Amino acid sequence: MRASVALAIALACAACGSRGGVKSPGRATPVLFASIPVDTPYLIAGFEPIPFEAFATMWRAVEPMFGETLEPLLRDGGASVEDRVIEAIVRELDGKWSVAGLESLGLSARPRFALYGLGYQPTVLRVEIKDVATVLATIGRIATRADVKLPPTENHDGRSYWRIPTGDRDLVVALLDQQLIAAYGARSDLDRSLSLILGSKKPERSMAEDTVLADVMKRHRFDPYAIGIIDTKRLSTAFLAHRGITVTPACSSEIDRMAARVPRFVGAYNIAKARHGMVMAVELAPELVAKLGALKVSVPGLSAALAKRPFATFGGGIDLPAAQDVGLAVGGAVEQLGAACGWTKLREAGDGFAAQMRRAVPAPFEVIRGGFISMITMSHEEPIPLTLEGYGVISVTSTQPLLDLMAAIEVTAKLGILGDGAWHAFGDKLPLKMPWELSAAIGKRSLAIAAGTRGKDLAMPALDAPASDKSPFLISRYDYGRWLELKSRRAVSLEADMQRSLARVFGDVEMILDVDPAGLRFDFNYDLK
Repeated sequence: MRASVALAIALACAACGSRGGVKSPGRATPVLFASIPVDTPYLIAGFEPIPFEAFATMWRAVEPMFGETLEPLLRDGGASVEDRVIEAIVRELDGKWSVAGLESLGLSARPRFALYGLGYQPTVLRVEIKDVATVLATIGRIATRADVKLPPTENHDGRSYWRIPTGDRDLVVALLDQQLIAAYGARSDLDRSLSLILGSKKPERSMAEDTVLADVMKRHRFDPYAIGIIDTKRLSTAFLAHRGITVTPACSSEIDRMAARVPRFVGAYNIAKARHGMVMAVELAPELVAKLGALKVSVPGLSAALAKRPFATFGGGIDLPAAQDVGLAVGGAVEQLGAACGWTKLREAGDGFAAQMRRAVPAPFEVIRGGFISMITMSHEEPIPLTLEGYGVISVTSTQPLLDLMAAIEVTAKLGILGDGAWHAFGDKLPLKMPWELSAAIGKRSLAIAAGTRGKDLAMPALDAPASDKSPFLISRYDYGRWLELKSRRAVSLEADMQRSLARVFGDVEMILDVDPAGLRFDFNYDLK
C-alpha cells in the first residue's frame, strides 16, 4: 500500500511541463534540460506536459481508499515513520487534485521532469515546481503532521540542500531554480557531482543542445510526454568503471561491436484521448531485425478471435527451432563480451543461456508454432467458475506427432479424442468433473479445446484455417474493468470498494510483443472509461 500511494503521488506530481526554455531544433526544451549531460548513460524525460486530468481522474477514484487503509495503522499506534509521512502527504493533498489546488502547495500542476544518470551513478531527478517558498512551507506542514524532524541544510557553492543518509547511500534534496532536485548514490559520487546536481555548474554539452530525444520520438512514434533512453555503450562503460574493471582495448572493441548491433533500449509513455500506453523497444541492427522477422509465423484464427473482442484473448507464435539458433547467438555474444571485459557474472550468464539454447525441443513439441486462448464469458466463483465459455487452439506444422504421443500415453483411448477434425466431448471422462461442457477437435495443423457450445462454434473456423498474416510473438487483450468487477464480487469491505472504483476507470488492457523496422518492441496499452 505504501508503494501504491507513493507511485500515485509520483505519477501525478511528476508526469506532466509548463515552461519552455532552451531551444532545440524544431522544439522548445525545458530549462532543466540544460543540466543534463548529453553523454548521460540513461535518461527519462519529456518535452511536453502530460495532461493534468490523465492521472488526476484515476487518483480521485481511489484517493478515499488510501486514507481509510492508513487510518487503522495510525489509530493502533503502530505506524512507522514512512506510514506517518505518507498519511501526512495524503492529508495535505486532500481536496487539492486540481490545478489551483496543487499550485496552492507550491507545486506545478503540469511539471516537466527528467530522471538521468551522472555516469553510472548518482541518479538525479529534476521536477519543475511553481514556487520554492510555498513548497518549503508545505514540506514543513507535512513534517509537523508526521512528527518528523527535518535534517539541517548544508551549503555548496552558495546553494542550500538537504543530505539524508540511507544505509550505504545518501539522498540529496534541494529546491532551486524553480525545481525539486533529488540525487541518490554513494557519498563519494554525490560529492564529485554536487555542483552539477545543484546547478551551480552546467555540463560542457547538455541535452538542451542535442536532438537525440526528438530523433527517438520520431523514429519510434513516441509521444513527447516521457521518453526513456538507455545507451548500451555508455552504460556498459560507466558500469565497468563503477565496478573498478579496467576497459582494455579488447573490452572496448567488444563493447563497440555490441553497441553497433544493439545501440539503445528506448521507451515512452503515450497518450490518446481515452488510451494510455507504455512502450519499450530494443533497437537492433538491420540484420538482426531481419533474423527476428524470419521467426514470425501465422497462427490461424488468432486475428479473428481478437476482432470479436471477447472477455480475454492471449496468444502468439514463433518458429521455435529457428528461435533457438538466434538465442544461441545472443548467449554467445553476451559470453564473449563478459570474457573480453573480465565481467565474470556476465560471461557466466551468457554461457548458461547458450547452454539452454543448445537443448533440443523435446519431441513431439518441436512441431508447435503457436496458439491462443479466447475466453468469451466467465463467472466469478472460486476456485472454479460455474459458467465458462471459451476455446484454445494450438497451431502446429503437423498434428501426427502429437496424435502418436496421445496414443502412446492412452489419452486417445481414455478420452476418445480422435484426429478426424470432428468435436469429441470428454468432460465427463475426466477424474475431476467440470460444471461446463468440454470438447476437443484435432485437424491436420491445429488442435482445439472448447468450453461450452459457443466455444465450439467460434473455435471451428480456426481449426485448419488457412495461414494468414504473420502473428505477433505475443499478444494479450482483456477487459480489465470487467475483471476487476468480477474480483470485487469475491472480495470484502475495502478491497471490494477499491476494485469497484478501479473498474469504473479502466477498460481493455492490451500487450503486444513484436518486431518492427527499428527492432523488438513491447506495447502495453490500457483504455480509460
